[in-house]
Amino acid sequence: MPLNIAQSGIKSTFERAKKEQIDYVEILFHGGEPFIAFQRIKDICEWLWAQE
Repeated sequence: MPLNIAQSGIKSTFERAKKEQIDYVEILFHGGEPFIAFQRIKDICEWLWAQE
């Protein structure tokens, strides 16, 4: 999954959570991709941690 697609999905998840007053959002990675594309998963996590 390209980084910009992951970012878009995460942003929309947080926007919806805020709109619906959800206090907790959990982002999980599953399947083979976390091991096959570890650097991409790392990039997504680093981007996510840098968000406020």
